[in-house]
Order: sequence, then structure tokens, then C-alpha cells
Amino acid sequence: SKTNTGMVAGIFIHHFRPSEVIMTGTGSRLNPDLRTGDVIIASKTYHHDAGSLTRDGMVYRSVRGPIPGEQTDYSFDADKGLLKLALIAAESYSEEGHEITANGETYPVEVRQGIVSTGDLFGVTEAKIQDMRSKLKADIMEMESAALAQVCTDFSWPPRHKRS
Repeated sequence: SKTNTGMVAGIFIHHFRPSEVIMTGTGSRLNPDLRTGDVIIASKTYHHDAGSLTRDGMVYRSVRGPIPGEQTDYSFDADKGLLKLALIAAESYSEEGHEITANGETYPVEVRQGIVSTGDLFGVTEAKIQDMRSKLKADIMEMESAALAQVCTDFSWPPRHKRS
């Protein structure tokens, strides 16, 4: 999934040259305060499968990237301009009329800023979940966002937004 996201993002950016690149998707909650239907606006994304797996969990680190001779980081901050716009848009969100019923409970959907962890792992163990919670402070786990962030970072796209 991460590989496909990276390939499609590269082709999309090269061919269409978009002014912004935004990811939407679904994920599994790692933060126990989140509930089904809540929305996370990512301030940071991580590759939770980049590094070395040890008896003490992952040692997260930069890995070999697609640009010869350059390492790729395992973490990516959101574009500051796009994050600011997303948070402004979230302020206008009204919980009224946006209730969800899940797991025998009805409640309003919440929109909040958080951290997204990306990896191509299936059957994630409780030990891995605890590792991501403690080391990455991740709110949700999914399979694409960090790959897209890596492509955008490695190729400085979109060019008009200053990278931090």
C-alpha cells in the first residue's frame, strides 16, 4: 500500500502539478480517547515500520530513500500553510447534527489535530501498538499518509509552500 501510494503520488505530481496535495483516508485508533467517526487532522506522520525491530520494540530511524545517496526520514511534519488552513476549517465545524452511533453509543463526531502512523503491517500485536503509542505518540495507524508525505518532502512539493 505504501509503495503504491508513493508511485501514484509521484506520477500524479509529475503529470498534474497540483498546487496542493492533501490525503484523506481511514485508520485504526491508537489513542483510546478517539471514537469511531472522529477526524484527525495530521500535524505529523510517521513510518512506523522504518528502522530496526529489537526486543525493546522499534528503533525508529532514517532509511535509504529513492534519491541516490540520501536518507529519508521516518517522520514528516505537515505543511504549515495547509495545516493552518485545515485547522481554520475545523473551527467552523459544528458537532450539532453530526452524531454517530457505534458500539452501542450515540455521540457527536469530534475533529482534532493529531499524529498519524503509517505502515504496511497486518495483524499488529498489542506490543507494537504500545510501542507506537509510547514512542510516536500516534493517534491513529493507517497505511498511506507517511508515504505521500515522503514523496512530497523528497521532491519539495508543492514548491510554493515553505518546508520546515
